Amino acid sequence: MKKLFVLLMSMVLCFSCVFSAYAAEGVREGGPSIEVEPTNPAGVEGPSIATEDELKKELDDLNNGIPNVSVEDMGSYIENKGNDVVHVLQIIGKYVCIAAFIICCFLALIGLIGNKRMFTGALIGLIISGVAYAGIVCGPTIVKWIANWAATT
Repeated sequence: MKKLFVLLMSMVLCFSCVFSAYAAEGVREGGPSIEVEPTNPAGVEGPSIATEDELKKELDDLNNGIPNVSVEDMGSYIENKGNDVVHVLQIIGKYVCIAAFIICCFLALIGLIGNKRMFTGALIGLIISGVAYAGIVCGPTIVKWIANWAATT
């Protein structure tokens, strides 16, 4: 009951800290600062009808800023970004495995002195972190080996 009361009081205190956010000085007020030209500057009544040549010229002007992209370009871009994500995950995984290995070394020392069950668990943790580190470092080679094996069978 006491823990529940402390939890509820801490939540009330956390949610009661409300801060007001104001805009910084010098923030522009009002509408857009770009003046829009009228669509019919000549003053002719009714909608203006553009010719086919004018429409093609406007379309060409719009397409000048857009690069031509093929499916191969898109595939190589996605492959590069995927490799970047895999590389970041490999870096994070390496350090996690190293940290787990160090923690398991300390646990193995403590288990060696006192508790044999802790020593066994730490030894299993050492093996798992070592195998995981090898899998992370040699991952592309392992995947290519498995793919070659699957293709030949």
